[in-house]
Amino acid sequence: MRGALFCITCLSVCGALLTPARATTQFAPELPRMAFRRSLERVPLRTALESLLRSSRFAVRVREDVPDLAVTTVLEASDVTGAVEEMLTLVVAALPDLRWRWTDDALEVERGPRPAAERPVDVSLEGVSLQDALAWLSQATGMAYRLDPGLPEVRVSFVAKGLTPAVAERRLLRLVARLIPGLAVRQVGNEVTLIIQRPPAPEPLPEGWQRYLGDNFEVYFPSDWMVERSEESFSDVLYTIRPKDTPEAARPRLYIDECYGRSGIPPVNKDTLRVAGTGVLRVGGLPATERWGTNQRHGRVWWEVRLTSDLVGAPLSYSIRYFGADEATQPILDRVVASFRLRPRTQYVAGTEYSDSPSPPTPAPPE
Repeated sequence: MRGALFCITCLSVCGALLTPARATTQFAPELPRMAFRRSLERVPLRTALESLLRSSRFAVRVREDVPDLAVTTVLEASDVTGAVEEMLTLVVAALPDLRWRWTDDALEVERGPRPAAERPVDVSLEGVSLQDALAWLSQATGMAYRLDPGLPEVRVSFVAKGLTPAVAERRLLRLVARLIPGLAVRQVGNEVTLIIQRPPAPEPLPEGWQRYLGDNFEVYFPSDWMVERSEESFSDVLYTIRPKDTPEAARPRLYIDECYGRSGIPPVNKDTLRVAGTGVLRVGGLPATERWGTNQRHGRVWWEVRLTSDLVGAPLSYSIRYFGADEATQPILDRVVASFRLRPRTQYVAGTEYSDSPSPPTPAPPE
C-alpha cells in the first residue's frame, strides 16, 4: 500500500503546462444535499460511477472508447453529484479530451475530438497591467483567467508575432513568473486562476529521516541513505536516492528526473520490466500518471510516477521512479515518493518591469 497516495488508474503521458482541458461539464442536476465521503481502491471507473449514482435517478452511459480505469481515491463532497464531478475532474488530468454531461435521467461520458490547429496570433503589449495582459490572453485562447487577490501589481511588456495561443500563454506567464516567484496556475475546465504557491510548511520528520532540498522541490528519505545530483543535459537534471551501505546487486534506487524541455521525459521502457498497471495519482497535491510492475529477472518491484509542474517557469515535468524494491524497501520508497513537494521561490522584485520585447534590456530573473 502507498499510504497517503491516492490514485486513479489509467494510461497517459504528462502533458504540457496549461494545456486547456477541453472537458465540458453542463448543468449538474441537483441531488439531496448531504455530506458525502467515499473511499475507493482500484474500482473500475464504470463500476465506481454506477455505485455512486445507484441511489439516484441517473443511469451511467460511458462510451466504449473511454478506458475502464481502476479508481483509487477518497472522494469528499457535499453530495453524490459533487463526488462524481470530483472523480471525473481527476480523470481529466490524465484524459484531457474527456467530456461528460448530465441529462434528465443519465450521466453521459465520452471522449471528445482532438482540438483543431490553432491560428497564430500577434501581440503588442507595452507596460500594461497584468489584468489587461490576461484580458488579451483570454481573447487569444478562449480561456477565462482570474487573479488571486494576493497577487502583487506588476506591469508587463510582451511583443511577438506568429505565436500559437498555447505558446503565447506559456511565454506570457513565464514573464509574469519572473516578477512573481512562486506563481502557479490552477485550472478547472476553461477557467485558470493565477495564485502564489507558498513553500510547503515543514512537516515533522519521521525518526531517522532527513529532508533534502532540491533546486525546485523537497523530499524526505532515511538518514542512512544518500542523494546524488547530476545534469544529464541542458534541460534535464537527475537526482539519485539510494542506501549508502548496500551491495550493488541488492541496492534499490529512486530517481527524480526534472525536465525543462517541452518534449518531456521518455517513459521507462525495458524488456525486463513487466507492466502490471498504469494510472494517475496525486503526488504533492498534483495529478500524476503512474506505471508499476515487477522485473521479470528477479521479481522485484518498480514504479514510475510522472507529473507536470503547476509552477510557472519551473521545470515542466518530473519523473519519479524506483527499481529493485523488495518487501523491506518498497514501503520506504513509497514514503519517499509521498513526501515529494514542489518548492517555489519566494523572492519578489518590487517595482520591476519585465519585458519580452526585443529592444529594451531585461532584468535577470530573481535567484
